[in-house]
Formats: sequence, C-alpha cells, structure tokens
Amino acid sequence: MTETFSDAYDEKIRPLMDRIDQARSLLSSNVDGIKFPSVVVVGDQSS
Repeated sequence: MTETFSDAYDEKIRPLMDRIDQARSLLSSNVDGIKFPSVVVVGDQSS
C-alpha cells in the first residue's frame, strides 16, 4: 500500500506535535516558563 503524505503526517508527525503542545501547556504555566519556538521549519536545505 502506498502511504500518502497525509497518512504519514497523521501517523508520525501529528503525535509529536501533540506532545509538544502538551509540554508547552504544562511548562508555560510555570512562573518563569520555558519558551518554545513558535515556528519550526523542517526539511532539507536547498541552495
């Protein structure tokens, strides 16, 4: 079976993004808070 980009995203990337959101919620409620990046660029570099 051929995996589509959407299938791969839902299976591999989305769970990681959900964990990051959970960590951000837990840690940002701290007074000092931990700053997470708002934008992340993932992929190969092209020149």
